[in-house]
Amino acid sequence: MSDIAVGIAGLGRFGQLHAGVLNSLPGVRVAAVFDPGPDTPEIAARFGAPAVLPSFRDLLDFPGLDCLYIVSPEDTHEAMITEALEVGLPILLEKPLALSSAKGAEIASMAEARGIFMQIGFVLRFEARLAFLRDQILNGSFGRLVTFRAKRNCSRSWYDVYADRAHAVYETVIHDIDYLLWIAGSPCKKVYATQRNLSGRTYPDATMAILTFEDGLMASIETSWLVPDQAPANVLTNNWGGTIDAELEIVGEHRSARLRTLESGLEIWGDQYSHHLDAGLWPEINGVIAGAIRAEDEHFINIVRTGESSSITSVTDAVEGLRIAEAIERAAATGSIIEL
Repeated sequence: MSDIAVGIAGLGRFGQLHAGVLNSLPGVRVAAVFDPGPDTPEIAARFGAPAVLPSFRDLLDFPGLDCLYIVSPEDTHEAMITEALEVGLPILLEKPLALSSAKGAEIASMAEARGIFMQIGFVLRFEARLAFLRDQILNGSFGRLVTFRAKRNCSRSWYDVYADRAHAVYETVIHDIDYLLWIAGSPCKKVYATQRNLSGRTYPDATMAILTFEDGLMASIETSWLVPDQAPANVLTNNWGGTIDAELEIVGEHRSARLRTLESGLEIWGDQYSHHLDAGLWPEINGVIAGAIRAEDEHFINIVRTGESSSITSVTDAVEGLRIAEAIERAAATGSIIEL
């Protein structure tokens, strides 16, 4: 196959991350982009995209594309992916798949019926440490899993972007829910959650949830948008600066594990903040974006090129993750325990 021609819808923070990675992969080119933002032509020029299109429909109709990336705001995913599936190209859709499990299931069925490969952008499945940890769990060395705890707190300076756009369960800890489903091997049966809204915005500033699985696994998940501006920064890419304070702890019968993103081992101190390099997700090294997002894009492009199936991604888990996210949102709003 000649160069893989990619069309990208959305050139925000993550769209630019993906475009940067794709630009550096051999045999891949960003052929066309769509984003309604006024800076799109300038951004597209940085990534060598020859065609800047006025609408998403124009992107879908652009001749010669081999695959599509949809990296748009959460509330646009359902309409855009439904329209894109009519074209028949492989699609990488940034999470979440949809904003309801019913719609997600409908989209998944549509893709399966058409034989279209769809990869949801759950980047933690491609983070080397987390992938290694899953291998250890699946080989039985942990024994039965007992508890799972995930925290994903983000910079309060980012909250303005998301406060009225999507609940944090669909924006931040949906990643941790997906990773939990990847390792659990058992369905979630019960959800309790609580939340606080200090800002008065549409969605809460902080949410905590307790999940119980059929085999007895207990999981706690928490997130907030309250990390102060002067906290150690581990996100410094594409003019995007701030903190993702994430932790993961897993306890099994025989072994336990802990991962903390702010303990990278490398600290760079400055007048405004200290930089803690996170080499796991998307570090920029020698002008090239590396880490999990690169592995994610390489995986998708390889499937586009070869037509092989994926042993890593799962649209079924993406739908189940939405079902759990809905239950967390409903439990937190009502104060009730949700039986799944």
